[in-house]
Amino acid sequence: LSQSIRMAGFCENPDKSSGCFNKLSDEGAEGQDGDSGNPDTFTVRYQSTGSEKDCLGNTLSLGSNVTNTFFIQAKDADGNNITYDTDPSYQYDLVCTGSNGQTAAIVSGIEQLQLLFGVDTNGNDIANGYIPADLVTNWNAVVSVSMSFIVQHPAKIKRSVVSQEFDLLGTKVTFNDRRLRHQYDMRILMRNRVK
Repeated sequence: LSQSIRMAGFCENPDKSSGCFNKLSDEGAEGQDGDSGNPDTFTVRYQSTGSEKDCLGNTLSLGSNVTNTFFIQAKDADGNNITYDTDPSYQYDLVCTGSNGQTAAIVSGIEQLQLLFGVDTNGNDIANGYIPADLVTNWNAVVSVSMSFIVQHPAKIKRSVVSQEFDLLGTKVTFNDRRLRHQYDMRILMRNRVK
């Protein structure tokens, strides 16, 4: 995920005016804010150099456009994909839809994902503030991403039900069950958005 974010907006031929995602054309990245504490969704676009792969491991030809969309998918006890919910019996995966439109889990146990986007408002290639996706008015001004996610242990290993509250970049989520969880935070510079 972090490598994909760093590649956002890369263009093999910056003078190319069509089909290339860069600062001068279409957005190299965009997000969608999850409603009521639900996980966020994030899409990254860049042009292939012919050596890297999309999020599903597909090698793409030189100059082709790469689009990776990341989101959290919930699964019920039978392993069926379902609408996101915080039911303690569900399992969660970080999922990606790659350039060919296929979707697959890339990391198991990622239960929650929240993002804030660093927006450069004065053109100095430094984020002047971090805001949720629904407040971004110019995706070409986004130069970095703050990410917070929760990893869930698949088994109920605590002896009793415990209330756990997490603050993921201002989004508070609470769990009441016997699962062990840990929060991770990171900030990633979108290298192809800065000079």
